[in-house]
Amino acid sequence: MKTCLSSGIFAIFLILFTITGSFSCFSYEKHDHEKIHEFILNNHINGFSIDEYLRCYLGLERGKDEVIARTWWISFSGYELSLGRPEEISVLKCFTNGGRYEDNPSLRSARHFHNPLLQWSEAGFKELGSSSILWAQCDNQSYGKYSWKDVRSYLYEALTASSPDEQTKNYVKTFEGLGRLMHLIQDASVPLHTRDDSHMLDRKNYEKFVTKNWDNKWLKNGEDENESLYTYDETVLGILPVPNNLLPIARIVDTDRYVGSNPDVTINQPTGLAEYSNANFFSRDTIFKTNKFPYPSRDSVGSSVDMPVPDPSDSSRTVSRQFFVKTCHGDTGYRLCTVPVYDEWMTMDSMLDNNVYDDYAQRLIPRAVSYSAGLLKYFFRGTIDIESFAVSDTGGEGGAQLIVSARNTSGGEDGLEEMSDGSIELAIHYWPADDKYQYLVLPEANGVGTIEREPTELVFDLGDNPPPIFAERCSFYLVYRGELGAEKDAVCVGHAANENKIAMSLPEAGVYAQLLSEPDRPDSQGFDHIRILAQNVTDGGVEMPDGSIELVVQYRVSDYDPFTPQISYPDPFDNRVRYCTASTDIRSIPRDRPVEIDFDLGDSGVPLWAYDIYAYVVYRGALTLGNELIGEYSQAVGFRDISEPTPVTVVNHTDKVNLFGQWYDTGLDALDAVDGGSSGNGNGYGDEHTVFPRTFENVYVRFSPDDGIARYASPDPGRHNYCIPRIRAGRYVQSYVLSDYVFRLSGSSFSTQRTNPLDMMHVAYKQNLYTARGVKRQVEFNPDTGGTIFRIPSPREIRGVNFYGYPINYGLTKYPEQSLVSLATLYSQMPDLRDEYADEE
Repeated sequence: MKTCLSSGIFAIFLILFTITGSFSCFSYEKHDHEKIHEFILNNHINGFSIDEYLRCYLGLERGKDEVIARTWWISFSGYELSLGRPEEISVLKCFTNGGRYEDNPSLRSARHFHNPLLQWSEAGFKELGSSSILWAQCDNQSYGKYSWKDVRSYLYEALTASSPDEQTKNYVKTFEGLGRLMHLIQDASVPLHTRDDSHMLDRKNYEKFVTKNWDNKWLKNGEDENESLYTYDETVLGILPVPNNLLPIARIVDTDRYVGSNPDVTINQPTGLAEYSNANFFSRDTIFKTNKFPYPSRDSVGSSVDMPVPDPSDSSRTVSRQFFVKTCHGDTGYRLCTVPVYDEWMTMDSMLDNNVYDDYAQRLIPRAVSYSAGLLKYFFRGTIDIESFAVSDTGGEGGAQLIVSARNTSGGEDGLEEMSDGSIELAIHYWPADDKYQYLVLPEANGVGTIEREPTELVFDLGDNPPPIFAERCSFYLVYRGELGAEKDAVCVGHAANENKIAMSLPEAGVYAQLLSEPDRPDSQGFDHIRILAQNVTDGGVEMPDGSIELVVQYRVSDYDPFTPQISYPDPFDNRVRYCTASTDIRSIPRDRPVEIDFDLGDSGVPLWAYDIYAYVVYRGALTLGNELIGEYSQAVGFRDISEPTPVTVVNHTDKVNLFGQWYDTGLDALDAVDGGSSGNGNGYGDEHTVFPRTFENVYVRFSPDDGIARYASPDPGRHNYCIPRIRAGRYVQSYVLSDYVFRLSGSSFSTQRTNPLDMMHVAYKQNLYTARGVKRQVEFNPDTGGTIFRIPSPREIRGVNFYGYPINYGLTKYPEQSLVSLATLYSQMPDLRDEYADEE
């Protein structure tokens, strides 16, 4: 364990300093750290944008402005309790809070010192307090755990959280912790912190000047485009080994190159920020104290220079003041201090006035920006590119697997750092309901512990209850924890979400698939073709011109006939999730119109007894914007929650007819009732009303989308899905479809076959257009209980047959027309229907 206190005596100093003042009074004020943090998060610094990183790798759509937590203020007045409006805590707010809180209490701020001329174990405040370098990597910080190691763990816990609340808590600690670590780097630009100056109660020091006279121009990279003030050079991280076996971030503060005799090294070579501020600037008690700090020295300045400065007694006037301007030994060209004043009345040594402090700020604050931004870039350098993901279902007991292709992009193409000997997990965030994300974390199944620069295949077992992995609101976080370059416990992440979108919809045929009869093995046979309309609806004009297109269907299979109601139902999770896939020769998905794609599933189609069905279209290939290729191996996904297999039934009820309010079997008895009655003509023929059973021939059935367009079935090509050759009286024909949960249904028959020569009536039936309902048999998330609901459709039993939705009924009209008849009575008094294709016997 690293030592965070150099001596027990330090506690006595802390008590004394707590009584007499505050350590934070000679570091940048809280206000200043906030402004520096805000500037870094709002800009590209050192070629890195934290805002872009948050969007691309952590999936925070609003980047630094993403609200990740809310706090409520509670106040009491008398006996009343008031709950104030919630304060939204953004990522940016967490960072600035970290910049503010790191100085509290003083016991923490006392560890914000580092003298680069001493051994690191002695480089803290008065050689007793812990150096800021050691404090940043201390395993057991007091008054809050925000070391580099702690913050690394918070990031890992956020990425692999099992719930949104757990993720929120750890994201807040991650970003606040980074704000604290950046605070330590920024303090290394303050000469008081690097020259061991205890001038605590001085209210006219550099830090107080900065706070009182803050100028946003100090944050910027200077006005001379040829002279960068953002001097941080990330090659300092490669200066190894690091004392005390610390991480390379220590080199951001101290490279051990400046040893007190070589100040030019702080300018002409990559250097630590503490070395630069120590060798080139004064604090109030260390002006030309070369016995302890050799530079700057008297030889670092030339002769005095007269400069006009504002008159302290009249701001509208100027007076002349003499300054020493730094001319050598490191950085040059700025006022280092005033020239001593000697006269007969008094002697005034060199001092640091506001004019000097302004020159200091113009050099030190830009470096505080670039160096602390460099720490941020190093923390988030571990990146992974998820190139593709696909589902593999071998049909075995182990269930489906998700195959992910990923590569290590840490540090960019030129500065790649190797991953080795780590753990790899996949966090999946998906939204199965309207108000709550679900989180799932899967370990890599094959024991792979590294991700190479070239694409690496990773396998994750999805188990028996996988999430809808290709759904629109589904995100993947590939998390590596382990060795990355010189860091033994780094955290790297890759993020993929279905941002490139494909809209899936019903084709004009009104169904995705149809099955005209029940197969011999309905638990393994069923729909072998699925037809879908696909259209590119990605934001921003992105095109999908050339790539592979695959259909993935996710489902479970019932182990009982799902069309027969059960007394009790087994656990739907007892049946594992399966997948079937199919590809197509079509290579592009247009933006201006949908393209209809027919996927041939072959023998691995969707069984008739399937439930929990979801369909996905996955495009993998080129993405373009205008004439520019923006992705060569990109992926786009479409998702559709389609219906479960839905029976569509056509029924011939002409074995019964209602005459004078009573039901008759069609045939001679019915003929006698009509022909021999008071309204009959007594000629022995059925010419008053249809009273004989009919066989319907060429029944045309048509499905269509529920889009407001009326499409009726007819014999014309393209105006029916299929034709039923015949349906005899008292029989039915049942087919099955996969469609949307709402679609349109029409049936028409233009010819009937008379069954008796006494039947003299002509009958042609044209079916009206129905709104049909697809069967929903699904396991759904219940947001009220946090559990699941198994949706089971309720059929209507009509004449011994279970009907789902609206059957197409063909029957005989009542006679006379004004007579009353109950449909319920019809069904209760009529014999069971028979399947048209069942044996006569």
